[in-house]
Amino acid sequence: MAEGADCGSANPAKRKQPAGRKSRQSQGKRSSSSRVCLEKVLGISTASSSGLTSDPNTGLIAYPAGCVVVLLHPKKNKQSHIISASRKPFSALAFSHDGKHLVTGESGHMPCVRVWELDGGQVAEVQCHKYGISCVAFSTNSSYIVSVGYQHDMTVSVWDWKSL
Repeated sequence: MAEGADCGSANPAKRKQPAGRKSRQSQGKRSSSSRVCLEKVLGISTASSSGLTSDPNTGLIAYPAGCVVVLLHPKKNKQSHIISASRKPFSALAFSHDGKHLVTGESGHMPCVRVWELDGGQVAEVQCHKYGISCVAFSTNSSYIVSVGYQHDMTVSVWDWKSL
């Protein structure tokens, strides 16, 4: 490296930072328990109508944005989020008839069908499809889940999700 080049070891106090931006040195002083909080998602990542659902009881709208499900409260214009730990993008979702649960399907290799409690976290998961899930739905009594795999899966599965 050329002599006198700024490689980060020079005195950082002499460098000016743009307004509102912290230096790397001050960022390193944060505790390791600091967490990033998702405030708002702009955009949607659905390729079909099974990637958009609403709860008829409350009007809550759910749609995927990568590995995040956005829960939009249209009357309040506020978002909340479900973030998948698997980091696979969501491809399909549906509310239970009572509005307390959401079922999601993923895309990618060996995707999962997951059931989420809206006031809590994930309550069930099952993995049966190989390539992706194009559609999910609850039965009328919300005891079963139906999932339809992508075209190359050629699989339709029915799950008793409460027994998983």
